[in-house]
Amino acid sequence: MLRFGPSWTCVIGLLAILGCSDGGGGTPDGGQPVDQCLSPSDMELVASLQTDGGLMDGGSHTELGTILTSCARDACIDVILAGGDVYGCMDTCMQGTAAGAISPGCRGCYINNVICAQQNCVVPCLGSDPAACTACSNTYCLPAIEACLGYPVP
Repeated sequence: MLRFGPSWTCVIGLLAILGCSDGGGGTPDGGQPVDQCLSPSDMELVASLQTDGGLMDGGSHTELGTILTSCARDACIDVILAGGDVYGCMDTCMQGTAAGAISPGCRGCYINNVICAQQNCVVPCLGSDPAACTACSNTYCLPAIEACLGYPVP
């Protein structure tokens, strides 16, 4: 079974190294969203952003993974370091990319996944074993992202 790969590990590792918080919640309303990515338009767009082997497949970065990494590392670094609204910053950043056409609810699934892994997997993601980081992410965050997406992660 293939799960979180290098695209997510890069984002998770970056946030973990910075020791940041999520700025007060992983969703705008603090709830646990479900079935956010089932619309035909979201499914088509997300599939188009899963190039280079597919989402979280252990292969090369997907376009979506590259977008998430870039937003965390470049656009939101000051917010992350200040412990500000990471969710809001990541959402704003993603809106200016190819991922901006993904519905806000579906986009939030990916943002919440980054925040979940950062909150739960700091130690394994700081280590030298990427498989440990991936296993931690799968343990703590996979059920939530799959519920949020509305389908199993490929």
